[in-house]
Amino acid sequence: MNTRDVKVNISDIKPIGSAGFGMPLIAIGNQEVDIPYVERLDIDEVAAKGFNKESAVYKAAQALLLQDNKPEKIAVQASAKTISELLKDIKAKDWRQLIALGVTNEEAIAIAKDIETTSDKMYFTSVTVENAETLSDEEFETAVKAICKPFEGLNRTVLFYYDNDDAATPEAALVGATAGRVPGSFTYKFKTLKGLTPVKLSESKIKILEKANILTYVEAAGDYITSEGKTIGGEYIDVIDGKDWVLQNIAYKVQKLKNTTPKIGYTNIGITQIENATIGVLSEAFRMGIIAPKKENNDIGAYSTSFKTRNEMPAEKRAEREYDGGTFTFELAGAIHKTTINGTVSV
Repeated sequence: MNTRDVKVNISDIKPIGSAGFGMPLIAIGNQEVDIPYVERLDIDEVAAKGFNKESAVYKAAQALLLQDNKPEKIAVQASAKTISELLKDIKAKDWRQLIALGVTNEEAIAIAKDIETTSDKMYFTSVTVENAETLSDEEFETAVKAICKPFEGLNRTVLFYYDNDDAATPEAALVGATAGRVPGSFTYKFKTLKGLTPVKLSESKIKILEKANILTYVEAAGDYITSEGKTIGGEYIDVIDGKDWVLQNIAYKVQKLKNTTPKIGYTNIGITQIENATIGVLSEAFRMGIIAPKKENNDIGAYSTSFKTRNEMPAEKRAEREYDGGTFTFELAGAIHKTTINGTVSV
């Protein structure tokens, strides 16, 4: 999605805690043979491209495409470069969710920090603690804190704790079950992942992971589901998806307006054209469930725009044909993850 002439900035007023949105990329580095970046539609095409059935890329793609609500297509690549080096070449492509195979802990940290500098990418990776079942809660918490420390504050990285032997790349299943869904329609908690079984951890250890913002796979009410869906920085993953969707689509719609309009005059009418494109995206985000309804009217989205008129813009901006006088705000809808129900019983 190239929007070379449009820049959209989004920030929080206050800190907060497409068949789908985005195309996953499965990449592996340090390979003897390069297989160029390519977008594939199904597992047979992945194999046909050169990834045999025993390869790590094929198995990760298989786990991803096994899921319900899988994305329409995925990207795959193998390179002689490290993933960190490879990202410099492919960061501008349209993939969103990165699954990096065969990386060291040091490289995973470097990848996470690189992804944090983007406005449209996410990094999903799995972690584990050796012999976790035999550790005390205190020992387990110490090990978890050591894993988390290098990733502190990173809101574009998701750590998925998984210690069973039935999946080499469990994060591929998580991405497969979510990348094909529409932002605003789901959260990353309560998702069933085909091919995975719940971790064998005590409730107290699962709570340690949740406190550390590490997602895992558990059993609840007889179902196998994902636990709390946050980035390692503490933000809900679906919040990042929602904000990214709004930002990218405003940039896209305004760019399309410029591409298809012979001239957008530096007039109040021209400015209104840009504002209307912005409002169109915000309105759609409300219908999708990304933006909350207004308190006084549930049929209206809690968003607003403010675009300066021509006369309110500095003369030098008009001379340079640059308009940066538009702002928008919105309230996120959020979701219910925890519920307390109080009741009384009469005898």
